[in-house]
This record gives sequence, structure tokens and C-alpha cells, in this order.
Amino acid sequence: MNADPNWLYSTIAQCSAALVAIVGGFLVSRVITLGQDKADLDRRRKDVVGRLVLAREAADGAHAERLWISVERFSRLHAPDVINGTLPTAEAMLDDWIPEGSSRKEMAEPAQNLAKLCDHIRQLDSLPDEPKALAARFHVPVSAVSEAVDAEDEARSDRDRSSSEFIVPYIPSASARQVEATYEAAAVARDAAEQSTSLDREAATSASVRQLEAEHELVSTELDRFASVPGLTRALRVLVYFSFAGIVLPLILEGLRPVPSHWLWRAIAIAGFASGLGALGWYLSAAVDDIAPGGAKWWRRGATKTRMKKDEGSA
Repeated sequence: MNADPNWLYSTIAQCSAALVAIVGGFLVSRVITLGQDKADLDRRRKDVVGRLVLAREAADGAHAERLWISVERFSRLHAPDVINGTLPTAEAMLDDWIPEGSSRKEMAEPAQNLAKLCDHIRQLDSLPDEPKALAARFHVPVSAVSEAVDAEDEARSDRDRSSSEFIVPYIPSASARQVEATYEAAAVARDAAEQSTSLDREAATSASVRQLEAEHELVSTELDRFASVPGLTRALRVLVYFSFAGIVLPLILEGLRPVPSHWLWRAIAIAGFASGLGALGWYLSAAVDDIAPGGAKWWRRGATKTRMKKDEGSA
């Protein structure tokens, strides 16, 4: 007469359920932690993206401001020389002087526009009183138009004086020349300070953009790691298999009537529990090896220590 096998099936199911509950609890805790970490990274990325948009807008504004200051200084300082013929072409202007922080390529178009403006002013019969229309037409600063008009007016006045025998040429006094030189030096210093300030602002905003871009790349890299969490899918598969082999199968056998008591069914139940336990051990070993490669291979470490001791003894 065969003994009642219910105790075996019940014991296997209870042991398997306890192990699945323990490992499943750790797995659920891990999933919750990963979810919280991912949510924190998502919030951080949104914050970085918002700050990056503002930083790029500030950088674009600083660049546009610096470029406008450079174009204004370039056009205003070169306008009299272009009118007088000292710098007749755009290439001559670019060879003469380029504002700090600007490149030859950046100033090429403003130089061409200024050359066209000066050619147009020289051909006018009467000089314009309002410079804004010419500034909009030739895409140059209003101050450059004013400088070009004043230079052309002065050149025409000089030609008129030279053509008349009864007009005594105007020679400014020393004090007048000193006042004019002081005013020009102050204007140059003011322009240089404004240019330096704009360059510093552009450099600061560009550095802020680069820093935020690096932070955004770092956060995105961290978020990409959640696309494939190592060991998570493997753990779920092991738990599902262990649940079926160690819990579901014994409960099915225990629920049959009559309860299968043949040694083959008992061996199948025990083999299912053993295979599930082996799968769980394999998963834990693989998880340790993922954290510290080679860490789960304790026999290798033991062999290495033994070999080191032998080498030390022989030495």
C-alpha cells in the first residue's frame, strides 16, 4: 500500500511559494525603485530642457547684440574713409580693421553694404536729411549713414572752398582740436567697453548652453539605461518557471482524485522543484556576476588564493 503523497506535494508547494514570495518581494522593490529613479530623471530632463531653451534664447540674443555692435562700429568708423576714398572697397575695409570677436566672413556683408551706401551718397545731388530710409535700404546702421553723409558734406565743402579764391580756409584752433581729440578718444573708449561687455555676455551664455547640453546628454544616457534593465526580464522568467514547476504542478497533483501516488509522479514533483530551485540559483549567480564580473565564480577565487599561497611558500 502506497503512503499518502499529499504531504510531499504540499511541502513542495509551500517551500516554492515561500521562495517565490521572498525573491518576488525583492524584485517588486527593485521595480518600484527603478520607477522612482526613472521618474526623477524624467523630471530632471524636463527641467534641463526648459533651462536649455532659455539659455539658447539668451545666447542667440547675446550673439545678435554683439554682432549688431560690431557692425555698427565697423560701419561707423569706416564710413568717412570710404567716402574720402582711403578705403574704396569692401576688401580694403576688411584688411584695415575688424571688430574684436568678429571674423572676416562675418563682416563681409556689412562691408559690401557700406561700400554700396557710400557710392550712392557720392552720386546724390543733394544730401538726405533723414538717414533712416537709406539705412533700411542698404541694411546699414543709422549712425553709419550719418557719418557717411557728414563726411560727404565736409568733402563737398572742402571742394567748394578750394574752387573759390575769396574764401579763407577754416583752420581750427589748438583748443578746438584738443576738444575734438578728447571727444573722439572718449567715444572710442566707450565703444570698446561696450564691445567688451557684449563679448563677455556672449561667452557666458554660450558656456551656459554648453554646460546644459552636457547635462542633458548625461541625463538622456541615464534614461536610455532603463530601456533594458539587466536581469529584470530574466528574473521574471525564472519566477514564472519556478511558480509553475514548484507551486502549480504540485497543487494540480494534490487536487487530483485519487491523488497520484506512483513514484514517477513524486519524482516529477521533486524534479520540478529542484529545477526551479536550480534556475533561481542560476539567476542569483548571474546577477552577482553582472555586478562584479567573476564574483559568482567562487571556486576560481579559491583556486587563485591557493596558488598564491603556494607561490609565496616556494619563494
